[in-house]
Amino acid sequence: MGKASRNKRKRRMAQQAPDVRPGKVLGRPWVLGLIGVVGIFVATGATAAVAFMSSGSSSAASGAAYGTNGVSKHGLPALQTGNAPWGPDVKRLPERLDPIGVPFSNMEGTALHIHPHLSILVNGRSITVPTGIGISYADQAMAALHTHDTAGTIHVESPEVRDYTLGQFFDVWGVGLTKKCLGGYCTTTEKRLRAFVDGEPAAKAPAIKLVDGQQIVLAYGTPEQIARALS
Repeated sequence: MGKASRNKRKRRMAQQAPDVRPGKVLGRPWVLGLIGVVGIFVATGATAAVAFMSSGSSSAASGAAYGTNGVSKHGLPALQTGNAPWGPDVKRLPERLDPIGVPFSNMEGTALHIHPHLSILVNGRSITVPTGIGISYADQAMAALHTHDTAGTIHVESPEVRDYTLGQFFDVWGVGLTKKCLGGYCTTTEKRLRAFVDGEPAAKAPAIKLVDGQQIVLAYGTPEQIARALS
């Protein structure tokens, strides 16, 4: 083989063989391709992270306004936090029911049907629990927690057997209830919110589990007003 042929062969092999020297990757185009792929994954990951955080923020703003023990955080749609009287706010009822997990149906095949009673006293004055709480005639449906009159009877008519709380009833009603606030009536240095079940004090009003035949009293006012209301 002549010198010219040998040189030609060496040039051809050099073009075909990859450069595998330490610290050197397989050619600049491959590096650029890898950078492009990594960039896509980074961008996609960043976008997914932003989407996840945005989703979480939205969920926290809308749904997680409600705690596991039935305590409203005043974040549900159309929650009334002013002073009494409070009407049966049903305009945005379905929106409130989904975050708190209360069924909304025509109540056919009811599995649970109980009737606790609620009395509300503010500054020594009785507050009416209105009829029609949890009932939407526009949707032809009722929440599992609702009222049919102004007697203070809470109708618990559920398609499944489970526990419900007083806090959930107030969210169905659309009235804010926390440990220290009832609507616009909040604990101060002079006045407080107290809850009683069958004559016994209850520490957290929203967490009271609804039981058939129980007598629930929510009383707001001075200690003297509360004592007179319960006498």
